[in-house]
Amino acid sequence: MSLSYLHQFAHLAVSPDQAIICEGWLLKKRRKKMQGFARRYFVLHQSGSLSYSISPKHPIRDQILISQAALSTAVGRKDIHIDSSNATFHIKCLTTDDFNTWMSAFRKFIVADGRKPTTPRLSHSRWNRSSIIAEDMSSIIAELESAVAVLQTDDSHRKNGSLKSKSDKDRSSHHKDGKFNMFKKSGAIHEDGTLPKPVVDLNFHIHFQRINMALEALKTQHAALVNSLHVDTATPGTSSPHPVTVEGKSEELLPASRFSTAFTRRSKRASSVSSLSDGAPVEWFDAPDIVGEEFVLEEPTPDEEKGPPTLQSGSFSYKECESASSDEEEMAAHQLKTSSDTAMQVRQIMRRTRLPCGPVGDEGSLFTILKKNVGKDLSTIAFPVSFNEPLSMLQRAAEEVEYHDLLRQAIESKDPIERMCFVAAFAISSYAHTRHRTGRKGFNPLLAETFEDIRMKFIAEKVSHNPVIIAYHAEGNGWELNATSAGKTKFWGKSLEVIPLGTTRLNIGGDRYEWNKPSSFIRNLMMGTKYLEHCGTMTIRNVVSRTTCVIDFKQAGYWGASNEVSGTVLSSSGEVCARIEGKWDEQLALALDPSHLRVLWRITPFPNQALDYYGFTAFAITLNEITSDLEGKIPATDSRFRPDIRALEEGNIDLAEEHKARLEELQRDRRKKGADRSPRWFKQVGEEWVYVGGYWEERAKDSEKVNPASYRTTCIPPPRSTFASKGLESHCRVGATMSILALRVRKGVTVSAHVLRRCLAAHAPVTDKDCTSITPPYDKLLNKLERVRELLDHRPLTLSEKILYSHLADPEKNLSGGGKIRGETYLQLNPQRVAMQDASAQMALLQFMSAGLARCAVPTSIHCDHLIQAVDGAASDLERSIVSNKEVFDFLESAARKYGIEFWKPGSGIIHQIVLENYAAPGVLMLGTDSHTPNAGGLGLLAIGVGGADAVDAMTGTPWELKAPQVVGIHLTGTLNDWATPKDLILYLAGKLTVRGGTGRILEYFGPGVHAQSCTGLATVANMGAEVGATTSVFPYTTNMRAYLQATRRTPVAHDAGKAAARGYLSADEGAEYDEVIEVNLSELEPMINGPFTPDLATPLSKFGAFVQENGWKDEVSACLIGSCTNSSYEDMTKVAEIAHQAKTAGLKARVPFLCTPGSEQIRATMERDSVTSGLQDVGAVVLANACGPCIGQWKREDSKDEENAILTSFNRNFKSRNDGNRHTMNFLASPTVVTAMAFSGKLSFNPMTDSIILPNGKPFQFLPPIGQDLPSSGFTLGNTDYYPRPMPEPRPETEVIIKKDSQRLEILEPFLSHFGPHNPRSFELPPSKVLMRVRGKCTTDHISAAGPWLKYKGHLTNISENTLITAVNDEGGDVNVAFDHDHNATETASDTIPTIAKRLKSRKQPWALVVDENYGEGSAREHAALQPRFYGCNIIIARSFARIHETNLKYLKAIQKQGVLPLWFADKADYSRIDSGDTVETIGVADLLSGNKTAGIDLRISKRSGETFQIPVKHTMSTDQLNWLRAGSALNFIRSRML
Repeated sequence: MSLSYLHQFAHLAVSPDQAIICEGWLLKKRRKKMQGFARRYFVLHQSGSLSYSISPKHPIRDQILISQAALSTAVGRKDIHIDSSNATFHIKCLTTDDFNTWMSAFRKFIVADGRKPTTPRLSHSRWNRSSIIAEDMSSIIAELESAVAVLQTDDSHRKNGSLKSKSDKDRSSHHKDGKFNMFKKSGAIHEDGTLPKPVVDLNFHIHFQRINMALEALKTQHAALVNSLHVDTATPGTSSPHPVTVEGKSEELLPASRFSTAFTRRSKRASSVSSLSDGAPVEWFDAPDIVGEEFVLEEPTPDEEKGPPTLQSGSFSYKECESASSDEEEMAAHQLKTSSDTAMQVRQIMRRTRLPCGPVGDEGSLFTILKKNVGKDLSTIAFPVSFNEPLSMLQRAAEEVEYHDLLRQAIESKDPIERMCFVAAFAISSYAHTRHRTGRKGFNPLLAETFEDIRMKFIAEKVSHNPVIIAYHAEGNGWELNATSAGKTKFWGKSLEVIPLGTTRLNIGGDRYEWNKPSSFIRNLMMGTKYLEHCGTMTIRNVVSRTTCVIDFKQAGYWGASNEVSGTVLSSSGEVCARIEGKWDEQLALALDPSHLRVLWRITPFPNQALDYYGFTAFAITLNEITSDLEGKIPATDSRFRPDIRALEEGNIDLAEEHKARLEELQRDRRKKGADRSPRWFKQVGEEWVYVGGYWEERAKDSEKVNPASYRTTCIPPPRSTFASKGLESHCRVGATMSILALRVRKGVTVSAHVLRRCLAAHAPVTDKDCTSITPPYDKLLNKLERVRELLDHRPLTLSEKILYSHLADPEKNLSGGGKIRGETYLQLNPQRVAMQDASAQMALLQFMSAGLARCAVPTSIHCDHLIQAVDGAASDLERSIVSNKEVFDFLESAARKYGIEFWKPGSGIIHQIVLENYAAPGVLMLGTDSHTPNAGGLGLLAIGVGGADAVDAMTGTPWELKAPQVVGIHLTGTLNDWATPKDLILYLAGKLTVRGGTGRILEYFGPGVHAQSCTGLATVANMGAEVGATTSVFPYTTNMRAYLQATRRTPVAHDAGKAAARGYLSADEGAEYDEVIEVNLSELEPMINGPFTPDLATPLSKFGAFVQENGWKDEVSACLIGSCTNSSYEDMTKVAEIAHQAKTAGLKARVPFLCTPGSEQIRATMERDSVTSGLQDVGAVVLANACGPCIGQWKREDSKDEENAILTSFNRNFKSRNDGNRHTMNFLASPTVVTAMAFSGKLSFNPMTDSIILPNGKPFQFLPPIGQDLPSSGFTLGNTDYYPRPMPEPRPETEVIIKKDSQRLEILEPFLSHFGPHNPRSFELPPSKVLMRVRGKCTTDHISAAGPWLKYKGHLTNISENTLITAVNDEGGDVNVAFDHDHNATETASDTIPTIAKRLKSRKQPWALVVDENYGEGSAREHAALQPRFYGCNIIIARSFARIHETNLKYLKAIQKQGVLPLWFADKADYSRIDSGDTVETIGVADLLSGNKTAGIDLRISKRSGETFQIPVKHTMSTDQLNWLRAGSALNFIRSRML
């Protein structure tokens, strides 16, 4: 039976039905100094309980058992001082008669033999833990004896029906409300004064027997212990070590009670605190319940005094003597509760209660460091010792586990909701120690340095030097804790934000909990009083039961930090089960009902003069001490042996500086020699570090593993501390480690909080969405990957290979050949998801409808984003576009309803941003009908842009084919500085790789530089991988990805991804080989500007002004546009908002049209809530609808028509005519921050890093480097949920798909006939084809099938085909949109537009061929670029090279619009110029391929118009499956034939 349990029954024994001996008004000294005395009503009961209240009608404020207290008096002043272990009353009587009356009453409870306690006492100098335990046991025995007696009396009274006391009337009038006089009657309390819920339903006889048994056991143990201590008993006359207050000359000293206790009682003190919900004052009072403390909320009177909270729930309890006035009067701190596995050992240890020395000199000036290290990572800077406190970061990590006793309480709880509440209390308590820790940071440990604390079997180790990462593990009876601690910082000018990285994982029995910490801010960094606040959301998730606790750390209000937290416990179904509230530096309580709270945890008060000793808690004071139980046992790697920490602790700052410099230099030397240490006790699994075990076993053996010789010469062992503990006796909870590790110094940033202010209103927790259809089947994928590894002889795999091969339909079929895979083997893959935008979805759905299926084989979504034209603003543009495109939207929505597809309405946002926010999941393979689908790769998956017909493959469950790409490894090191952003990284790579450098390749990023980037920043990089022709881009799973998943309500996905990462799925194998490796040092990267007319013409910002001058362009910008799918994240928008605020403060407004396109409704709504939108509008920005808009040509621009002009955009593509239809518009691509800054200059040559803008007053103004916030501290807000689809809708087959018969926007497709058959005299060779034209230079999908106003015809093949190749250049003459008809009749012209000549050939039933240049089909996955030529009769396209997407669209022939087009490469690129328009082309070798000869080659016989003929070799990449599709006439025909 636990002591706390016994004590609760002892507490129940203090019955309110006992007779009152004495009562009346007295003056009581207030707790706080300088507040004097207050009039209070005191009552002394027969049991010896002295209590007081504000008035007879008010609840009891506090009480003391006189038998457990020491009394002293000052007769002349009529003062009585009563001192017990849990409270001290300083009382002044109003009259002498009152004094005598009260003293007579008190004497009834004073031991007869005067001053000497019955139990033998030890002298002060010979106290030890055993004597303290004996005294505690004796006091508990005394209480239990009293409790038994009272319970017996109560039982007899119950049998008689009532108590027969002469004081019944007095009690009825004075304390008629509430049991034990501890509750004031409230509306939620029954008439008999009991609580409605939870009810303490005790079986009297059972409890009586339990108390009796415990009492007898305690008596036996106590007698044995006292006998063993008898030889050490103090001699007669030895004064009691308990403090006695003495006042005045005429003093009456009363003897101490029979048993004196240092046991900190629960449920005995009531105190007034501030409300934790709305800031209004309330009273909290204890309730007699075995489950913990409960309180009634009540409005106090104006004169109510306030006292400190009672100690509660800690690993240790320290006694704090309120009457102590000097060090000599303070008693040694001692521990009462520890984890059961180390309790006996720890109880015998005396620990110090103060440091040898406080800080020497003032803390260093952080501002000075910032000025001298602009742009550097502060973790790489050698800070002066004056910035440190005498603890390492490992020791500070141990502070986070100080209140591990809460985990014991969690284990004891059988209620899963209550257990979650205790876990939440533990997580919140980890912040308590940080209240006064804003000035200094912990010492940066050496690599592989460790720290242990046997009290909770805690072991921490530094596992990474750059970035700094600490891993730690702790365990107790029934629980185990693992955590990875890292962080990044953001400097906001006046404050510093520390963003914790890493996950805390807790196992309790069969339950597993996980959580990540919210951000912490050090405010008033440069001037004023610094203070610390933690704000944001912490979500604790039980991954077994799926229950969650969402905790909101409140942000500071106008008057400063409130330190308030509130939380909601949610069931797996999202039902609210419990609410908790409190303050992270005071206490946390569970709300039982609107009027009752139960305390879960209270902070142990800080030591006296804590602020003079680094603000340390009593627990922190002990961390660097080498106690007797540690001497000769802790390894040399332990932080306690750091000589620099020891010197600083002892006040020798100069010696500490010398030792610190020496240790850092030794570590640098080891690193240079390649002999740096490696972590021993933790291994990296994915992004987390996991304890490998064995530390305590190796420690016991003092093995070389735990005590390496290399460390024994590094540090010098300090002398054992001689500082005796002298009664600090307080104990405080630890918070997040606030070391300044990765601060990127900013040059004089003074950004107002207005720019990035959080929403001060309470942020309602948003539960996780249903992730059933989103979460990848990781177990299935990993099992398939194991089969793949066996087929590949267990060679190391890249991340790209792992994801691709785990999605193979048949690994044995694709990989068992043993040959080369990358760049050679065709893979049949099973994608897990399809996403389609409204333009490409039209054709895809028309094709899918023809397949005859009732539903999609994989989850599919439609996103309305391409058909919304930007004109004058979001609201009007959206309304206008919905009306003008109603026919298409009705078709898409009806088809979605029929086939069970999620339909995102117009206004919901851009497909790529929505996919990232809602569908993307690490390690999955998905397809999207847009070339920028790889944007989702920012979350560690393979997202590939395809045409609509490819999407239909996945939608019908047909394996999707892809030639295994090569893999380019891009190794990122360093950190981005100042103005550099992830956008600049991909702009730089575009210049390096060119638009063809990624063709047939996956860009796989790795290295430490990846982990420093936000998830949305990585998405930007992946998005623009399409501009270098890459198949897709991918990144290993990072903590930032996990944070983004959690912030977007996908915690289940994050959880399962973490497990998959731990099994090695979400990162490349060690030793994996890449086809090419590109090294990029992010620290050396500067902002880039790319263009015009191609995304790979990259120029550093510092050289762009000269570039403009060299080309003779006008030095002016005509418009600046930001946003789109590439750069519309919350991080991007907060960065540009900061620049806008700087400009507004300087009195500037945008000098050119400044347009902003939010990426999604979620981003738009969150921007609006956080005043980002208003900040942009204040400087002249126009916020457009959540759609693609100008990025794809949906921009109705009235200025600069047909004139040469320059625009700057943060978009991803800048081909001619793309944005505004004007082929003379030069679009330069840059980061949104650079684009925004240039909007205020209006000059193309402006460099915001160095140049100034002259203000109207003649003064120069220069922008400061902006800093964004990757995730909103108040969480994302969903905005208008009417735009959102119903998740996972079931198909409704009765729905009629809406297509008007006379529609000009939609057209039912008719399949194309095969080229082979009776109509073809050449059998299985393609029929002779006329060459339509030879295309010169760049021919993107925009050239082949222009966007802009043509998008409205996406569903009408006849109409949209009128734009075929209208911007292509004919190599014969150099004209745009001109083709020649060498067989025209008299009524026809010899030349005309390209569509016109193509239609003539079609009308003559003459197949034709197209000869094209390099990288044909670069750009969007616009299936119409392949469909339209085929619609007009094209059957062969011969190219110098193809872009990946377009080549795929052509060769797969998976849709009707792709049927019959054969893509071929020139074996000799010089043959390109040998073929002219009007020549006849015939294939040789296709028949052999179709007959099964896989090695057959293809030649072309060219017949010139002059009669000359010649034959040239060409290349193809047709697979067996593709040849089958060609034979059938189309892939869809082939699929349909197999389904019939």
